[in-house]
Amino acid sequence: MNNRYSDYCDKFFDHLTDISKRSEPRLKRAERIIALTIQNLQELKAIVIEHGFSKKDDEIYFFKEIKPKVFSQLIYNTKVKQVESALPYFGYIKDKEKFIANELRVIGLFFQSNMEFCNYMSNDFTFLDDKYFLRGQADGQLFDESFLSITDPDFATCYDYKAACLLAYDLLTIYLNKKVESIHGTGDESFVVDEPFPHLHWTGSKIALVELIYALQASGCINHGHAGIKDLKETFEKVFEIELGDCYRLFLEIKIRNHTTKFIDQLCESLNNKIETQNQ
Repeated sequence: MNNRYSDYCDKFFDHLTDISKRSEPRLKRAERIIALTIQNLQELKAIVIEHGFSKKDDEIYFFKEIKPKVFSQLIYNTKVKQVESALPYFGYIKDKEKFIANELRVIGLFFQSNMEFCNYMSNDFTFLDDKYFLRGQADGQLFDESFLSITDPDFATCYDYKAACLLAYDLLTIYLNKKVESIHGTGDESFVVDEPFPHLHWTGSKIALVELIYALQASGCINHGHAGIKDLKETFEKVFEIELGDCYRLFLEIKIRNHTTKFIDQLCESLNNKIETQNQ
């Protein structure tokens, strides 16, 4: 993968972390992140158009992994801005709960209507990558209305927008559920979620995180090898604000696939590439 894209993505999330550390209302923070994300997407687009990709796998990786991670922040924070702007004007708790429940229902419908694609991404499949994540695919069955209305063919593939939505809606589900809890607090300040520490969100696949959890447990490097899978799972869920569900079922999928340590090997390759780049 061309390191200029990965490095650019790293810098974007460094800026994002800086904004998240600021002590300011959630609405203001969302507006800052929206502006930052729009600027970064425009700059990424210019780089892609100027430099392109040296091989097909690089293009797939960019539109499957890098662009969706950045774009998801625009989708997520745009919705956060809408909620933070609208929610305080609902006078009664039940009206606030109804508003949030409707937002969660919309997210649920998205996941239901895109179940096959969700399964494809969560299981880290690759057999349709050349259809989903290469530019110039003109199969109308792969394009949806949202894609046609917002994208540029020079900086978009059939499903990179939908991949970004998956990431954004995972974050939104967590955010909205926290809002349900916060509306039972006292005063309007209950609508500003205090974040003294930056929130870290797992944006890879769930099966990749499970692979990492089992690798750490097998290594014996946590609690001198006495940490159980359940404890590690719950810790990672809290740290990265994700629900892994049945961890053992995902581990069974790892055991039967041809490349059992796919994610761990990718970590090694990514780290070695970064070290080589910085040594040049």
